[in-house]
Amino acid sequence: MGGRGSISFSVQMLHDSRTNRKMIYLPVARLNAGNAGGASEEMALDKFREFAKDKKYEYHVWIDDQGFAHDMTTSKNRNSVAVTRSSDVSTAKNPKNSLHNHPPNKDGYGGSFSFADITGSIADYRTTKGQTNTSYANAPEGMYKLRINGHNPPSQKQVAKAYKNVVSQTSKAKYYSPKRMWEEYNNNLSKEMKKLNIDVSFERDKSFKPKRKDK
Repeated sequence: MGGRGSISFSVQMLHDSRTNRKMIYLPVARLNAGNAGGASEEMALDKFREFAKDKKYEYHVWIDDQGFAHDMTTSKNRNSVAVTRSSDVSTAKNPKNSLHNHPPNKDGYGGSFSFADITGSIADYRTTKGQTNTSYANAPEGMYKLRINGHNPPSQKQVAKAYKNVVSQTSKAKYYSPKRMWEEYNNNLSKEMKKLNIDVSFERDKSFKPKRKDK
C-alpha cells in the first residue's frame, strides 16, 4: 500500500507508554448509566467511544464480564495511558476487557497498538490467568481490537522480535496519505501478531473525517 508519497512512518507517532503513577481516578457513572436493565461489551465500547472522541489525553477503563466499567483513570498525558494494575482489580471486579483511547496525532489519526500496548495486554492476561484476554484502543478513525488466544501467550522477547519486523516493514515505503500509512502499519501488525496467536482487527468509524484529504 506504500508508494512514492511524501509521508513516512515513525514509531514516535504511536502512543507508546503505560504507567501506574500519577493516576487520576474518574467516576464511571457516565459509562454505566442506563445499565440497570443489563449491560454488554458493545454498550461499554459505544459509551467509551462517545466519552473519549474529543479528548486530548489518554484514558483507561476496565470492563467486567457483565459489561460494566470499573476504575477509569488518566495521567493527563497525550502519549501515556495510566492503568490500574490488573492484579488490583482482578479478584473483585472480574476485568474481561482493557479499554483505552488514542488521541489524534497531527494528521488526525490515533493509530493502532504500540509495543507497550501489546506487552501490557500480555501482562494483564498473565496476571488475571487468562481472564483479561481482550484489549481495545479507540482512535478517531475507529476501534482497534487485540485478542490473545490460547493458554501460553508469547514472551516479551518474541513480541519484540515480531514488532521489530512491523516497524521495519512499515518504514520501507513512503505514503500518499495518513490513511494508507496507518492501514499498512495495522496490516503488518496483524500479520506478525497472528504468528504469535494474537488477533488484531480494526473497525472503522464511518463518521471520521481526516484533517487532510485521504487517497
